[in-house]
Amino acid sequence: MTTEKNVLVNFQEFAEPENVALGDGRVVKALGSGSVRMNMLFQATESKKAVLYDVLYVPKLTCNLFSVRAAVSKGNAVEFGPQKCCIWDGNGKLRGMGSLVDKLYQLDCQVAITTDTAYVSVESSQGSDLWHQRLGHVHELRLKKCVESESVRGINIKKITELSFCEGCLAGKMCRKPFPAVGEIRSTRRLQLVHSDVCGPMHTPSIGGAKYFVTFIDDYSRCCAVHFMKHKSEVLEKFVEFEASVTNDVGKAIGTLRTDNGGEYLSTELRNYLKVKGIRHELTVPHSPQQNGVAERMNRTLVESARSMIAHAALSDIFWAEAVFTAAYVRNRLPTTALKENETPYERWYGKKPDVGHLRVFGCMAYAHVPGSERRKLDKKSRKMRFVGYSLTSKGYRLFDETNRKMYIRRDVEFNENDFGQKRAMATEPDPRSEEAEQNEVIPEKHEGEQEEMKNLEDDSPGKPRRSVRTRKAPVRYGYDEYADTATHRVHHAAYHLSGIDEPTSIQEARSGRKAVGCKWVFKLKDSCDGTVERFKARLVAKGYTQKYGIDYDETFSPVVRFSSIRCLLAFAVQNDLLIHQMDEETAFLNGKLEEEIYMQQPEGYVKPGEEHLVCKLEKSLYGLKQSSHCWNKVPRECIEKIGFIQASADPCVFIRKDALTIIGVHVDDLMILARKITELRSVKDNLKLQFKMKDVGELNYYFGVCIVQDVKKASLPSSIRLDHGGSWVEVPSGARIFLLH
Repeated sequence: MTTEKNVLVNFQEFAEPENVALGDGRVVKALGSGSVRMNMLFQATESKKAVLYDVLYVPKLTCNLFSVRAAVSKGNAVEFGPQKCCIWDGNGKLRGMGSLVDKLYQLDCQVAITTDTAYVSVESSQGSDLWHQRLGHVHELRLKKCVESESVRGINIKKITELSFCEGCLAGKMCRKPFPAVGEIRSTRRLQLVHSDVCGPMHTPSIGGAKYFVTFIDDYSRCCAVHFMKHKSEVLEKFVEFEASVTNDVGKAIGTLRTDNGGEYLSTELRNYLKVKGIRHELTVPHSPQQNGVAERMNRTLVESARSMIAHAALSDIFWAEAVFTAAYVRNRLPTTALKENETPYERWYGKKPDVGHLRVFGCMAYAHVPGSERRKLDKKSRKMRFVGYSLTSKGYRLFDETNRKMYIRRDVEFNENDFGQKRAMATEPDPRSEEAEQNEVIPEKHEGEQEEMKNLEDDSPGKPRRSVRTRKAPVRYGYDEYADTATHRVHHAAYHLSGIDEPTSIQEARSGRKAVGCKWVFKLKDSCDGTVERFKARLVAKGYTQKYGIDYDETFSPVVRFSSIRCLLAFAVQNDLLIHQMDEETAFLNGKLEEEIYMQQPEGYVKPGEEHLVCKLEKSLYGLKQSSHCWNKVPRECIEKIGFIQASADPCVFIRKDALTIIGVHVDDLMILARKITELRSVKDNLKLQFKMKDVGELNYYFGVCIVQDVKKASLPSSIRLDHGGSWVEVPSGARIFLLH
């Protein structure tokens, strides 16, 4: 608090004076507040500039007062000694001193008397603190290097003064002391070596739903590209995008990709892609992330810068992707110690110095111009939005409209870099149609009429769906004892035993470092078309949800015959008098060959005493594994093609042999066979039985849950039996005057 108004800068008078209670019990009035510039004295010849913020103007005080509590609340520490006191900032740097005079500590300082206008014109337009904020809370030394070396254009200040205390940097960058750096051989050309690392998951999804980001850093120039992902499995897709972009600029291919041992970098798809492209893949030694230090440090730098920008602008964490992208954009235009002669990554990559005159403080309020063709006579000529980054595809700024929660790109923009709107802007969940970084779509400008039409459509849309108040009951689950009792003691125990004898039983010790997946028994009854039990099924099923992508499995997709294809085949058979038969592969998934090394726990009821630590090594696919259907799909396709069939182009699960007009439709383990003569059907069945353990069902009468009746002249599809056995009664509300006929 001060009694002198002429020392206050940016003075703001209170609408109503505030009460201030003094130690002697008196209450005085504070008429306003502002900032005080001063020189903190350390020795006779040493001083440093400092600024005190939120200083109250209290005319009736007898002397100026410095609040220790306010200093400590800002992250500082005050240490009192017998004759001196010291003020330390959050980084342990001495910021001021005081001396004991007449039993009171007085700050050793000189207060500068100035006017509001002179201070504002110097500090708010082109000051060191402002450029520190514009450049993503860059370090003071790097900011000085930009100005002194003239490595960039657009910074209109001659000398960088000592930066003021920055809460954003303290919130985003405070860390432990660094470990000593280890030197390494640098690349001699662009794309000779590319570093990459994945960061995430973030606790809050971005505006576009991303939870991860992956960086690709060129070792020669240290240029950094950032791509955002919803899942780690998208790394290959993002690398392909990055490769296409940079190779088009440089005209040369990527030589080496250096990554850690994350599962996203060990997938078969990525390894095969790098092998085809001739790109060498360097992996770090396990538990040695320092070998990928360039990418690790880059991710840390981007996250710290993004965290500082978000904290300074008091934004919600959902803007983290925008902040990370902006941090990478700015960092590529700043000098780095990794390059000689104060070069920037931008200059090393493009061969020219970057211009940073267009940079603005992240998160500040911006006013975008509305063209005359898009507004009416009395409409406002500008729209207030929030600045959240830069566009790579056009010379414009990325702006977020908080009223409709959409992203825009605008060129004609005026910024208020001291205004950051309300605290914790966008605390509610944004519109999922908004997107985050440059790789995503940005909503284009619309005419006023189109916006009115869209607004009307949104107003007419229904509200949120109402949740049912019906009490939900969890399904009844039975343990192994109930299933085992059914399988071994009931009247049908022999049938259950016969259906489970083909499951694997070999066991061994698991390789070091590999985790075995769990398993369980599943017992089912397979019904026939008339609702009677056709056969008993006992399956040992692996708990595929415990598998890890890139380690235990890769591809999982497996096509099945489309229902539209089945309808076409049935209609074609009726029109051309074809016979329709069906075959069933009894242990389909057990025929698929595994490419991965997978271990499984011993199944219940078959654990050998004294060998409980052993596990089963799977040589072939098993029901429940994520890749089982994918492995099985290859097997029938190869066998069917061996006997003269050709895969149809319209449906990959339909096979045709033209010489005898024979057609096969495959739905997992059920085969529908169409032929003119019974001899042709027998020939196909005999060939398939040589390959698999097939069951000849005979004429097709039940397929895809549909009963099929065949006669000489037609084929019909009755649904009464399926409705009787496959449904359950429910209550459906209806009007009071509606009558249903049975």
